[in-house]
Amino acid sequence: APSSASAADAITLHIISHTEWMGPLSGGRANKAEQTQQQRSADKDLTTHNTRCSRLPMLRGCRPALGRVYTTSLLVLSSVYVFSLYSTLLALSRINNTHYMTTAFGKTPISPIVSIPNKKHFETKKYYNPNPNYESPLPANLLEDFRAFMSIPIVNRTLPPNTHGAFLHVGKAGGSTLCSVHENNCHSFVRKPCASRAKFVEGDLNETYFGALTTYIHTPDFHILTKTTTEKPTWLYPDYQFYVANLRDPFSKLVSIFTYLHPQNDFVGITSGEVVRACSNYFCCFPTLESFATLLGDDPLDFDYPHAPKAALDLSQTNCTDLARASMANKVEYCVKHLYWNTKTILEGIPGWKDDTNGSRPNSNTATRALSETNSSNHSRPLTQPFYFLAIRTEHMNEDFFKANQALGDPHPVFLKEAGYELARVQSVNRVSKNITNVGRSRLCQALLPEYQTYFEALSRAINLSPQDRQISLELSRRNCPDLEWLRRYEDFVQ
Repeated sequence: APSSASAADAITLHIISHTEWMGPLSGGRANKAEQTQQQRSADKDLTTHNTRCSRLPMLRGCRPALGRVYTTSLLVLSSVYVFSLYSTLLALSRINNTHYMTTAFGKTPISPIVSIPNKKHFETKKYYNPNPNYESPLPANLLEDFRAFMSIPIVNRTLPPNTHGAFLHVGKAGGSTLCSVHENNCHSFVRKPCASRAKFVEGDLNETYFGALTTYIHTPDFHILTKTTTEKPTWLYPDYQFYVANLRDPFSKLVSIFTYLHPQNDFVGITSGEVVRACSNYFCCFPTLESFATLLGDDPLDFDYPHAPKAALDLSQTNCTDLARASMANKVEYCVKHLYWNTKTILEGIPGWKDDTNGSRPNSNTATRALSETNSSNHSRPLTQPFYFLAIRTEHMNEDFFKANQALGDPHPVFLKEAGYELARVQSVNRVSKNITNVGRSRLCQALLPEYQTYFEALSRAINLSPQDRQISLELSRRNCPDLEWLRRYEDFVQ
């Protein structure tokens, strides 16, 4: 009998088959007495089967009739149990993650609305904390200021430049990706709030301490940052309590800048006709990366370039060798803004960066004491007060972004993916490649020595990086510039 049929149906089928089989042997008719006897036997078997199943319904042969009932009941009970468990865990997670945060000073109660990304994301995204016992290196009063600022509804907060910190967008180092998760990623001359803030107000993007606590600063505004306090108009940048900068290995960044701006690669992302014309004139001297390195030669500081950085390029008044060397020495801004505003120029514009006596190093007792005396209501500080520095490396952007938010006291730090980042534009045309000979590589690295020195100084100051993080960056730079002797003997910054 088919497996889906009941035992009673199987017995009936057996009787019918037996009767049809007996028919031909008796000339087409079965003996009436035999048929009666077979019917009684079948009825007796059916009665016995029903009696057994009524007493023990789980016996083999009895379950098919009751299977659907048991399956339905089991599904209903399982659904109720799962829903109850989910509700309990959700309630506990809200209590544990919303009302308390762990800092260097213990488990501190905070406002329920502090730094909780919008509920849609908070209840559906997975938040990962690799070190639940992490203690921020920032002093308690600064963390309290940050939490108080974040407890204010977004639409009621003070707007840039009146924030606690600043985000320095270094060109061709992943800054555009970080901009996608920044609340006010527009220049100083754009009216605030920036259009980018709408996504955070409406709850389409997760809010982070990095994006909410910092003022965005990029190439059009770096000249404001580099001026002294007495030269700054009162409405421009104050001296911030902390700075965040995106950093990239100098050799990798230089190669990226060159191929990005080269007219043979179709100016991906460049829409200004003025920039296109300027770069077309500039790169007449440098058809390839190798030709640029060749013109740098072995003495990149030996050049004569009397023109202003923003002066229009006139090749009749200079030569390609002087132009290449002046570009690496921050004397040419025409076309190559990202070369002019390199890591060294930008970071040395931070008030106190070059002054080691003002307590600017994060581990300085003077720095901690001065910060503890800072009035949180006044973000503008004298130059004698310190600042804290955080770095987000291009090669490890996801992890460093998490660590930066964690160091700023974010109770729910997230990776870039959870923050809702957007990938920056990718160059698809590569007629001018990044290939270079060993000799050309050595010349580029030698010209980049001042940039490397500032790069590693920045990594050494970054409070969100560990010695292991710094060692990994050092090893990458040594692979990119194996002949640069300074990198081979530079170890102190790792510790």
